[in-house]
Amino acid sequence: MELDFDPSAFSGHVPLFPLPGAVILPAGLLPLHVFEERYREMLGDALAGERLVALAHLLPGYEEHYEGNPEIDPYVCVGRIVMDQQLPDGRYNMVLAGVRRARVVEEDRSRPYRVGRVEILEDHCPDAFDKAETARRLHHFLEQLPQSFVRHADRLGRAMLLLDQVPNAPLGLVVDLLADTLELSLQTRLTLLREDKVPSRVATLTERLRER
Repeated sequence: MELDFDPSAFSGHVPLFPLPGAVILPAGLLPLHVFEERYREMLGDALAGERLVALAHLLPGYEEHYEGNPEIDPYVCVGRIVMDQQLPDGRYNMVLAGVRRARVVEEDRSRPYRVGRVEILEDHCPDAFDKAETARRLHHFLEQLPQSFVRHADRLGRAMLLLDQVPNAPLGLVVDLLADTLELSLQTRLTLLREDKVPSRVATLTERLRER
């Protein structure tokens, strides 16, 4: 699965796929079924281009304006289409792999679907932040987790192996991968998506683990 992303080669514009109740984080995987005509067109254009789509969260009250352009949360996850299958009737099945946080700064609404001009948000982590100790603490919490809190046991195992490689492995990416494997509320996922400061993401995830 190709998750490399070169910001210098990115056009800065990406199709926006607004969905209610769905949030993907970098390193996360999300299977999707695309059936609306405008989003079939979006997917066809994305597959012919950079194979990128930004998953956007629809803000409350979207139902009244769903057929138009209801408001979205400006923080999105740019994802790469890593699997696609077009069905005989034109619908698509696809899997989106999160690659980067981003913030929508402008929307182009001239097409049937929206295209966002986005600012890529890179992780920030102070040099003084003890990544190795943080990884050990997270590992300790994870070993005590009830299975009911785990969505993907196999991916959780790989994430825990990566924790043992911190600081050689990027802590921010490992935290995102961990979050994708756990049963977290929509609000928690949105909080993690909006946060480009690694220590803050660690604090949010650690608090959720303590609650369990």
